[in-house]
Amino acid sequence: MYQNFIPGQYPSCFRGDPPVLSYIWKKRVGESFSPPRIMHSHDEISELLLVIEGSANYTVGESQYIIQEGDIVAIGAGVLHDEDARLTADTTMVAVGLRQVRLIGLPDGALVDAATCPVLSLGDSFPV
Repeated sequence: MYQNFIPGQYPSCFRGDPPVLSYIWKKRVGESFSPPRIMHSHDEISELLLVIEGSANYTVGESQYIIQEGDIVAIGAGVLHDEDARLTADTTMVAVGLRQVRLIGLPDGALVDAATCPVLSLGDSFPV
């Protein structure tokens, strides 16, 4: 297992306590246990998605993005989101749900500001 240790100490990016982990799940889109979904939001949960394999059309708010292997999608609490129902079975994602996200400089539940693209590509760092 790869471990990455960050040297030194850094100030917290949170206002108050750090977020609370609500869930972690891995989903292979298109498999029989993966029911179709509709646009939805989580009132109290912010979500980070990591695309492990494949690609997909993903909607966050009013914008659509093509996400692919190595992309992270940051979805704030209360933000409508979902994958396109026409995804292929080769798309695997991991989702992390967090409660009580309070980042310095952002509204409660936000992971990025409204002007920032919610999709971050890890590029060559993804395999690590």
